[in-house]
Amino acid sequence: MEVFKRFAETVKDITRDLGEKAKDIGEKARDIGEKALDLGERAGDRARDVAKKSVEFVGVQKLKLELSRYEKEMENNMAALGYLYYKSRQGDVSQQQEMEELYQRTLQLEQDIRQLEEEIQKILPRPPVCPQCQKELPPGGRFCSYCGRQVVEDGPDDPAGA
Repeated sequence: MEVFKRFAETVKDITRDLGEKAKDIGEKARDIGEKALDLGERAGDRARDVAKKSVEFVGVQKLKLELSRYEKEMENNMAALGYLYYKSRQGDVSQQQEMEELYQRTLQLEQDIRQLEEEIQKILPRPPVCPQCQKELPPGGRFCSYCGRQVVEDGPDDPAGA
C-alpha cells in the first residue's frame, strides 16, 4: 500500500509539474503570438510607408520630367530671343510682334518652373545644411557630423538644454 501511495504522490507531483510547464508554455505561446501580431502590424505599416513613398517618388519624377521640358523650352526661347534681338539691332523690325510673344511665353515659363520647384519641395523637402561647411545634415541632428558645429541652439524648452 505504501508503494501505491508513493506512486500516486509521484504521479500527482509529475502531473502538477506538467500542468505548470503547460501553463508556462501557454504563456510563452501567447507572448509569441502577440509579438507576431505586432510584427505583422509593423510590417503592414512599413508596406504602407513604402507604397506611399513609391507614389511620391513617381509623382516627383513626373514633376521633374515636366520641369526638364520647361527648362529646355526656356533655353530655346532664350536662344530665339537673342536671335530676334540681334536681327532687330540690324534693322529688321518685322519680328517685334514675335519677339514680344516669345518674351511673354518665357515669363510664363519662369512662373511655371518656380511652381513646379515648389511642388517638388513640398513633396521632398531639402535636408538642412550646415551654415559653416554647407554639408547636408542628418534629420534631428544638433551638431554637424562633418565640422562639429552646433546647428541647433539649446532653448529654454529644450530638455537637452536643461
